[in-house]
Amino acid sequence: MDKNVTVLVNKFAIPGVLLVLGLFMLIIGIKNGQGAMFMLASFMMLLAGVLSVLYSTGNLKGKTPMSVGAATGAAAMITLFFSFKSCNDTQIHDTNYDYCKSLAIQNLMDVKEVQKIYKEQNGKFAASWDELEVFLQNGTVIYVKSVGTVPSRSVSPEERDYLVQFGLYERGQAIDYNMTEKDAYFLAKSEIPAADLRGFERDTQNVSLLKTRFTENRAYGETREMNGFPQFSVDSLKYIPFTNAKEIWTLETMDSVKFGDAKIPTLKVSGFIPFSEIEGKDDDKEEIYFGNLLTNSLAGSWEK
Repeated sequence: MDKNVTVLVNKFAIPGVLLVLGLFMLIIGIKNGQGAMFMLASFMMLLAGVLSVLYSTGNLKGKTPMSVGAATGAAAMITLFFSFKSCNDTQIHDTNYDYCKSLAIQNLMDVKEVQKIYKEQNGKFAASWDELEVFLQNGTVIYVKSVGTVPSRSVSPEERDYLVQFGLYERGQAIDYNMTEKDAYFLAKSEIPAADLRGFERDTQNVSLLKTRFTENRAYGETREMNGFPQFSVDSLKYIPFTNAKEIWTLETMDSVKFGDAKIPTLKVSGFIPFSEIEGKDDDKEEIYFGNLLTNSLAGSWEK
């Protein structure tokens, strides 16, 4: 009895595995909408299993059916390998594309921020990457230091008389409203400020644009790290990601464009991200940009 079972197992083990595997793959392929290559591999695997079972049961004679079954099974395995490889390549491509696009958008948002500050200080946008990089490396922005809160009370007669010298009050003026921030600012700098004004501070100072907004900005640095982006670099800002520093964003500006009744400076920065080239093609690229040379809009393509 045991000997017969062993013979049956040895005879139908491989054909059975091929048959079940082929049927399983075919069902999975149909349910999940697998591609043509996977479906072909499933069909060939099922065919190899059927031929092997028929040969093992004696319904097919000669070595030809067995040879065909073996060849079909081998072809199915090869086809299945390339099917999985294709899926893996597609997954890698999609991952690279998502990363490339995210990094491109981050870079363009950084460029937009620097250009807006440049315009605030110069009345126009930086017309070249060299001009923008010099400004980013050496430019400053105003930082407001704010410590303490304005007391919820009116100034005292003595404080009112002290503020007369700054043109904020007239001597003997009625005091019928709460202290303003400007009142608190000058009173805090007096020789003997009231207890609720000690430590109150409102000062402005020029600080490095590069350090404040980028290289020493903790929140910004953590955001880049969380997204897997490299550390901020002035030199790499102009390059389109995944181009080995060979492709540069196109920077276009106009200093005086008629917009309604006014004339305004305009800006557009654009380029094509090479996500398809990552997969080995060069005939399909996606344009990413922000700005418009005919209007004052600085909206990005990713915002639409």
